[in-house]
Amino acid sequence: MFEQSMLNTGKTKTPWTVAVSFIVQALALGVMVLIPLLNYYELPATELMTFLVAPPPPPPPPPPAPEMVVKKVIPGELVAGKLVQPTAN
Repeated sequence: MFEQSMLNTGKTKTPWTVAVSFIVQALALGVMVLIPLLNYYELPATELMTFLVAPPPPPPPPPPAPEMVVKKVIPGELVAGKLVQPTAN
């Protein structure tokens, strides 16, 4: 029953219709792709702004290091095991 309906009996009468059909379908596909790209103004502004998030501010500089207290070294009062009288400076 279906054998006769699916037979290809020869070439088409107009071979250029394949090329025209391909071009028309390519143009239709191109238009369908370009329409959303051209109508971006219909998107809500809040959704467009979510991509433009500012980076956080840099951290504050570290506090300065505490000043080192310089200790004056006082020579010992023992010299060779004997107690020496301190001198006035």
